[in-house]
Amino acid sequence: MKISTPGRICLFGEHQDYLGLPVVAAAISRRISIEGGKSSDD
Repeated sequence: MKISTPGRICLFGEHQDYLGLPVVAAAISRRISIEGGKSSDD
């Protein structure tokens, strides 16, 4: 499985985000990706 998502810049309210309050944010042209799968140990 591979997942990729755009990076984000928070212009205002970054610590309000996890409280469900308004923030001013924008996607940027950088991405973060993660890839994983089962190993032979599973």
